[in-house]
Amino acid sequence: MLAHPEQNPVDLAEYFHDRSILIVEDRPNMLRTIRNMLRNMGVPPRNIVTASDGREALKKSKGLDRPDFMLLDIYLPRLSGIELLRELEQLGQLKDTLVLIITADSHEEMVGQAFEAGASGYLIKPFTEDTLKQKILNIIARPAFLEQFEAVERLIDEERFDEALQWTDEIVKTMPYSPGALLLRGTALEGLHRDIEALASYETALDYSPIYLRVIKKLIDYHRSRGHTAEALTYLKQADALNPYHPGRKLDLGRISLESDRPGRAERYFEAAISIDPDLAFEAAAICLEKRPDLAEKYYRMALERTLDLRTLNQLGMALRAQGKWLEAIQEYNRALKISPGNAGIFFNIGRAYLQGHQERDAVSYFRRAVDVAPEMHEARAALERLTLKERGG
Repeated sequence: MLAHPEQNPVDLAEYFHDRSILIVEDRPNMLRTIRNMLRNMGVPPRNIVTASDGREALKKSKGLDRPDFMLLDIYLPRLSGIELLRELEQLGQLKDTLVLIITADSHEEMVGQAFEAGASGYLIKPFTEDTLKQKILNIIARPAFLEQFEAVERLIDEERFDEALQWTDEIVKTMPYSPGALLLRGTALEGLHRDIEALASYETALDYSPIYLRVIKKLIDYHRSRGHTAEALTYLKQADALNPYHPGRKLDLGRISLESDRPGRAERYFEAAISIDPDLAFEAAAICLEKRPDLAEKYYRMALERTLDLRTLNQLGMALRAQGKWLEAIQEYNRALKISPGNAGIFFNIGRAYLQGHQERDAVSYFRRAVDVAPEMHEARAALERLTLKERGG
């Protein structure tokens, strides 16, 4: 059976003897107060580094000198705390740094964004020295369990769910209120097809940490995989409320809203996703193509405003044909031919558009072009043979 990490309290003076801590705070008085608190806790002054804005903190957080621990205010000049975390994450500089967010804003949305960006915990201003110390100790102690968490994740990846469940049960005995442990326990139970118990474990984890996005994402996946659209939508909205600037999540909300026959709501989510990341216009269009080709047309045109490419023009033609706009589709296919002259697939699609408009002679002409370019295109050959036979009165 797995061994538990040592439960002896961490001595901060010893812990920070050869580790650095970066305070990022734009208010000089607050920065000075936090630095004095750390000194009172025994943190060596030589290992306390400070920065007064996000850009300075970014510079001091890169390379070999990056801090082991960071006390980070959210609202900073030049670069916000959340933007700083995102940049460090993209640069791969956040992996070995523990981050405690310090903020006067207790809104779940802001805290949720911080956690998703890589924070390990948060502390609401004003706070006492004892409260700060306890928060730091809690975060420092957490990595002692990471090795066990990783071991359980490996067991789950190997589908050794019985062993994974035994491990998580042991961890939960030591950390009964740990959402991470309960999340892993639920995953093991789900692997054993004990779905009701798995769901209960996920929900308990969320009760203990309502802003833990990993748990919310797990609940979304749980319900979506079982066709529980309403429940998945509820948790997606919860995640979106915590971080409303996540475009992929808004795209998912649009997808589920469309599946639930709520096109107006779906459109609002798609518009929001594209406003955050315009490159998602093509993906939004693809989601809408079958049920709402009019929206697909709109989003494909938005995508073309950014990049004129063959695939988007071809898909736009499909969206137009789905609405009966066969002549407009031909116009877009002809634009595609300027990019890829002699493209058999485009010839075939033009033929289909003419056929939709009952222009059979023109359809035959383009099906023949498609076959001449690509004799192996069986669908074009079959369409050509049918129309030729019809012309002959067969």
